[in-house]
Amino acid sequence: MIIISPENRILRDVLTKRFKSQNERIPCDIVIADFDGVTYHILTLREETNVVYVSVSIRIFEELLNFGAQDILTRIYGDLIVDPEEGYDFSLRIDLEEKKSDAAKIIKDVALLRRNIIGAPFLFVFEAVSRGEDLGDQTAKFEYRSEESIFLKPSTDKVTVVFSILFKDKDDQVFGQVFLKEFASQAKKVRNAPYVTYSKVPPQEIEEFQLKERDDVAYLSVVLFERHFDTRKRGASVDLIPSLRDYIHYHLKCCKAYLHQRMRARVNEFYKVLNRARPQIENKEKKTMSGRTFKQQKTVKRW
Repeated sequence: MIIISPENRILRDVLTKRFKSQNERIPCDIVIADFDGVTYHILTLREETNVVYVSVSIRIFEELLNFGAQDILTRIYGDLIVDPEEGYDFSLRIDLEEKKSDAAKIIKDVALLRRNIIGAPFLFVFEAVSRGEDLGDQTAKFEYRSEESIFLKPSTDKVTVVFSILFKDKDDQVFGQVFLKEFASQAKKVRNAPYVTYSKVPPQEIEEFQLKERDDVAYLSVVLFERHFDTRKRGASVDLIPSLRDYIHYHLKCCKAYLHQRMRARVNEFYKVLNRARPQIENKEKKTMSGRTFKQQKTVKRW
């Protein structure tokens, strides 16, 4: 299995080069797509080549702000935050000369921009539960993709995360059912792993939303206990949990590609068998060394 990095490599590479070399500080206007419909805009103006603007557009940004995201983003990015660029939800202004001493931290934080924004409600809930705060019984819903949502339900000593995962393709529905069942089964065998369950019907934790059962939607529930989001493991949980849906779909595509590769190899083997079994053509015209042609006739035995 491959763990998808929460970092955006393009953001990291662009900022790393511009912090290191004056020659790289040239005007640019780059638009980048990321998982879950996230879009970045990197901008450097001709008259201000020492400054890089990074903007991000996220479908559920306003919902995230209502669940602790604003305080967490202010804590992480501080004075880098500026008014959002038109058409985007959140913007940063990075002066490469002023922030040169903090280059390593800034590069890392900006590369984790999607993770820090989408993961902000998780971090908010993890910290609140660890402090023993009562967040009530209300379940938060974030529709981060069309017809797909993340449900976050805090309790006194645990946090339940429910993913509704849409499989549009018929093949993906079959592969997804097998993969998710096996995923939940294997999680039970791993010591200290979160409790994972798979269901085709909406689980009890989200019954208040009155969701209807659908053939193309599956539900994956992950129960995190305090040992999974203590001070040492909190960062890793925020890295992994929000990107679980991307992880599942990525590996479904890998499984399909592997099966297609095996099928093509098997077809090639069948072709070889058929070619070896092809009958020889009789009365084939042949040529001698001098160029004359002759036909080999079948001899008939006389009794």
